[in-house]
Amino acid sequence: MQTEILTQLVICINKTQPVQMKRDASLCLVHMTKVPKGKLMIFEFDFIGNIFNLLFDPDEAVKVHGYEVLFNLSGEFLGREKVANEGYIKRLIEFLSVEDNNIKK
Repeated sequence: MQTEILTQLVICINKTQPVQMKRDASLCLVHMTKVPKGKLMIFEFDFIGNIFNLLFDPDEAVKVHGYEVLFNLSGEFLGREKVANEGYIKRLIEFLSVEDNNIKK
């Protein structure tokens, strides 16, 4: 059941989905990553790449949610290790170094 919910959230954050659906799904992921069980599910099913792609969504709210999810995930050693091993650190630094990026605020 929980796996199905997570899978549906990942489908909803797909670039082809309506903006409001992506906003709602990405906000659900933010809340999900505030609890250990939610973080573990994301690691177990290797959805971190899908979540990282939120940072490049044209909608600012979705970007902010993506950043919050990654921040929540990086609070755990497993999260930091996973983000580093998948090469997302470099992409995250590049993302945060863009001058017109409102997320830094």
